[in-house]
Amino acid sequence: EIDLDSCQVRCNVELEDGQGYVWVRIVGWTDWIFKCPAAVAECLRSPAEFCLAGEVHLPGLPSGSVCTLLPTGVLENMPFGDVLERTFLQAAELQELDVIGDSEQRRRVLCSRIAVKDAARLWQMRTCGGELLHPAAFALCHDARGRPYFDPTAGPRLPQVSLSHTDTAAIALVSAEPMGVDIERIGRDVAGLLTDFATPEEIGLLNPLAGAQPQEEWPTR
Repeated sequence: EIDLDSCQVRCNVELEDGQGYVWVRIVGWTDWIFKCPAAVAECLRSPAEFCLAGEVHLPGLPSGSVCTLLPTGVLENMPFGDVLERTFLQAAELQELDVIGDSEQRRRVLCSRIAVKDAARLWQMRTCGGELLHPAAFALCHDARGRPYFDPTAGPRLPQVSLSHTDTAAIALVSAEPMGVDIERIGRDVAGLLTDFATPEEIGLLNPLAGAQPQEEWPTR
């Protein structure tokens, strides 16, 4: 019996012993019904067979590079966040996540970890052959300057890592050579950041473009 008003399912269950006899009988078993996207359900059921992040094909990437994108809304209002955390993260990564007090920031960080683990699994399968690895086969670390990298104990061949996230999505890029990826919300004022990303000559080119075509978001690009 499925009761959508109370979001519960109730049923009677019989388990056999393999010889045709009833081994155990459960009467009135009840459980909650949770809204769960199909992609999340597949990943939780068989994490070594399915990826949660979607692959993005960006132009100009080196051969073999893998870029993945995961909207943070996939995990919004879901009761399975802790299950996903234990599925994708190793113990040290879980400890790092536990110190994040803000729930939204925690969700954004988890999405970035899922995206980078899925990208690494696809890269490993295509580069080294074999089957898709479990997402917890990789552990993400950071050096003294905050640069992400995979724990080298995971194997002799590991990709270079770059990742970024906003309040709406997380993006990750893995490659055999150092690469960088960033994601920014359209409409954000990035004028104050341009000196960190562009040379004076580039800024001189951007300013006229931004004035003539504000809808193109040239400074963000």
